[in-house]
Amino acid sequence: MAHKRGDSDVVVDFSSVDVAGCTTLSWLLELRQLLQDRGHKLVLCSVAPATKGIFAIARLDGVFDFAEDMFAALAHSQTIG
Repeated sequence: MAHKRGDSDVVVDFSSVDVAGCTTLSWLLELRQLLQDRGHKLVLCSVAPATKGIFAIARLDGVFDFAEDMFAALAHSQTIG
């Protein structure tokens, strides 16, 4: 589920996702680039350990911003620049 806050940032909530695959990673990379090109940010929240492991193996854990939950993600998106 994605939640758009105002006209600036996007938070993607992974709370109902156990494991994300290659298609999801590809989609997230495209979304991140699209948002970045427009001066917006993408924050991923409630990411399961298995999915975080996939991000780490793909060396994408440093590319995305992660937050523990939706509230932390919204607060985090206000502080990243």
